[in-house]
Amino acid sequence: MDNKQLDDALARLFVDEGARIVFWHDPDHEFIDFMNRLPFLTFGAITVYIIRLDQVSLLATKIRLERDEPDSRFLLYASTEEPDYADDWLLDIRLYSWGFRADQASIILDELGLENHHLRDHLSQRRTFFDNKERLQKLKTLVATNDTAADLDRKMLAVVVKAEQPELFTILRTLFHAWTDVEDADDIDLSTAPPCWAQIEKFDLAQPFWQCIQTTFGYHEEAPSLRNLLIRLLVTDYAVPLHGDVPQSLAHLLLPRTGHANAVRGETTIQPVTVHVLGTSHKITAPRHRFALLQMEPVSARVTPITLKVAVYERDEPVTNVETVTFDSTSGQMDERQKWVSLVLRDRPYDKTTRYRLVLRDADTGIEQSSVDVTIDRAFADDF
Repeated sequence: MDNKQLDDALARLFVDEGARIVFWHDPDHEFIDFMNRLPFLTFGAITVYIIRLDQVSLLATKIRLERDEPDSRFLLYASTEEPDYADDWLLDIRLYSWGFRADQASIILDELGLENHHLRDHLSQRRTFFDNKERLQKLKTLVATNDTAADLDRKMLAVVVKAEQPELFTILRTLFHAWTDVEDADDIDLSTAPPCWAQIEKFDLAQPFWQCIQTTFGYHEEAPSLRNLLIRLLVTDYAVPLHGDVPQSLAHLLLPRTGHANAVRGETTIQPVTVHVLGTSHKITAPRHRFALLQMEPVSARVTPITLKVAVYERDEPVTNVETVTFDSTSGQMDERQKWVSLVLRDRPYDKTTRYRLVLRDADTGIEQSSVDVTIDRAFADDF
């Protein structure tokens, strides 16, 4: 991130959003030299004073912010990670202030206009995709503010294969059509993936692609391939309209019945509703915790209900009860499509530095639909 990008990002907070106090943690020390040269920042008529939290008394800082200069603006910079709640002397101020990050993923998140800040880690995992500004600019034209990680992966796939629309069927047709991009039809080799497949693997998009294929068509193989998928799609398309059983030699190539509707040509694309976890920070400090889940669109002719199994996991093991929730609202009002899920922690030790995830899994297929990171800090509750 260059100085202009940094100034623009901070200006959005202090000028456009009217922030008075902004916390900035830089544990990788990427901008420590930059901050050492600046006693304050100016944005037009607005002056923002810089306080280095790793160089001053936190009590003195608290007095300055709330008693001595209650109307001044401050950027509180620290070259450390954000402290845990129990160790944060400025927690009460932090809760009504703004946070700022200057890593590449945060800047991309802001540039794409995404609402879900938990996507920052997902963008970091796809950092090689964003090394090229042209790819980023193309993706910006496709992204919606409420996109999920799966939505972003699908749209990145569309950019890579140069599909006209970021829909799975268009992406798949574009991939299959790439096989025909040869001078002589005799040179078509279905055993070799199209050239753009190498880019898909380079940008770590192969696994999301096959996950999407499994969700839509029910296709699952230990070693999936485009050639095998094409054959099974063609056989299923041939077999479904038949009045009777398919030849035994073809039976093993049929896709699971759940994928038939999407595999047969001419059928309307039908997708289950999308469910998001509301909130940007999830910390569990008590044995029982409630999560708000939002059904993003009403059920319609092209959008079907979905039943999800919801639980908090450490790796692949649930650390809470598993709740089953059905999202089938036809209401156009978002508040009527919101549901609460109450989860209870199992009686066992927890480490606040361990990565836990709230996972939403399709109850019928067992496929993970989405997840968000969760911090479990029972010590914080015990202090009170």
